[in-house]
Amino acid sequence: MKNLVFLVNLKPSTHRTAEESLGVQYLASILENQGFEVSILDNWLNSSMTNADVYEAIMKRKDEIRFVGTSSYMLSNAPTIELIKKLRKDKINILSGGYGPTFEPEIFLEAGADFVCIGEGEKTIIDVANYFLGRLKNKEEIKGVGYLEKGEPKYTAKQYQVPNLDEVQFPTRPFIELLKKRKSTVNVLTSRGCMGKCSFCSISAFGKKHEGKKWRGRSIPDIVGELKILQAQGAVIVKLIDDSFIENERDNQWCEDFADALEEEGLNLQFRASIRADKVNMENMKHLRRAGFFSFSCGIENGSESALRRMGKLASLEDNFNALKCFRQHGYYVQAGFILFDDKTTLDEIKANYSFMSDNVDLVTKGIFSEMFAAEGTEFTNNLGDEKGNQFSSNRLYEIENENARKVYIYLKKWQSNHIEIYDKVIDPISAPKAIELHRMKKYHRLMMRMKEVDLMFMQDLTMQVECSGDLDAIYNSYLQRYAAFFKGCKIKVDRFYQEDGLQYDADTNKFILL
Repeated sequence: MKNLVFLVNLKPSTHRTAEESLGVQYLASILENQGFEVSILDNWLNSSMTNADVYEAIMKRKDEIRFVGTSSYMLSNAPTIELIKKLRKDKINILSGGYGPTFEPEIFLEAGADFVCIGEGEKTIIDVANYFLGRLKNKEEIKGVGYLEKGEPKYTAKQYQVPNLDEVQFPTRPFIELLKKRKSTVNVLTSRGCMGKCSFCSISAFGKKHEGKKWRGRSIPDIVGELKILQAQGAVIVKLIDDSFIENERDNQWCEDFADALEEEGLNLQFRASIRADKVNMENMKHLRRAGFFSFSCGIENGSESALRRMGKLASLEDNFNALKCFRQHGYYVQAGFILFDDKTTLDEIKANYSFMSDNVDLVTKGIFSEMFAAEGTEFTNNLGDEKGNQFSSNRLYEIENENARKVYIYLKKWQSNHIEIYDKVIDPISAPKAIELHRMKKYHRLMMRMKEVDLMFMQDLTMQVECSGDLDAIYNSYLQRYAAFFKGCKIKVDRFYQEDGLQYDADTNKFILL
């Protein structure tokens, strides 16, 4: 009997360095428990493997394959669709899942996928496997999928999420040695979902594709059990890839209990996680520091109250300031989610953000320019109407309504485009933390702050020129010339740091910034 399943995660065109695809590894574990032989083809982590190599690996065992499962999102959709088209010609069964198929299912069905998985896949993949085995005769019995019927897309009822995450088997870890060699984090998921209501967020939109709770968390014993295995396998730095680590029952007492449990088991790991600003306080930060946390990603997003309200942020500007105070008190690195521009940005909001960023230069950001990404399925994108997507993805194009804000946007984006590669590279060892001594991260952090100080000087002068109808080309060209040697020196330094720390940087240039 054909018993082989290939699960494929193709390399995205991204400015981030490679990480584990934990979703695929969860599905592999579930399928193996059902008696399938599973082979994961991940050419993001295994950079020596091309897309053509992935296809050839599948073809070599074509006669053994029950089906191929692909996982993709915005930045890996295009190569995944090309692979699906090839596999369809070879008459191989295909299930396609991830954020891409969830939000744009018809593109994947038209490419040749038998099914697209809408949302989480743990329950759905078993039903699809049984269908391909002939144990299920009716596609309509499979919840949470789309398929073509007489050339038209058809969708079944929403799948119900796994209510108790403790019941989900630990993911397989076939790449642990490769991760250690790359000094990359080991990824762990302790919860799913977020209670936030941000208008731009795909996480909330993804959650609406299911039936069930908006946020679910694993128990402390279950988390600690997985961490014990990973430390025994040589993990040093763990990235908790939760959308929002502290929610619902995870209060200050939970954080204290979690730290106690790690100490009792003798675990000595370093953690990075994501947290909402309104969930940060002195007590939970104290307990998590004791647990081994050294870095957080926090959705600060903006230094203007009006912009925060427009984005649907639950955190206020006061919450942001309080969170930053708590982080500093306990010595955390903080990467700020930050969105400077959207279609309604005003010049007063830009000036407020200049002041905010000047007061918080230590926040880990990729330069100072950022703009709202209009992803499919989000509230922000739905409100834009029928604007066209851009050349890289389904990101919607939109124009900033305020004329003066639009001028600042144009020149800040040009400035960012000129330096984007060094911005990305300098923060990567912190934002996608690498297994290096924590004191080594200070070198990257200090260099980032020096660059940001130059960025802010340009931002201030540019805004003043806009207000007085000055020559924007002149101020832009003047700064480029004046600081060309400075940024060249920064590049030399960060390249040397990478060599000293034995790090590999294989990310692509950020296409969404380049003009």
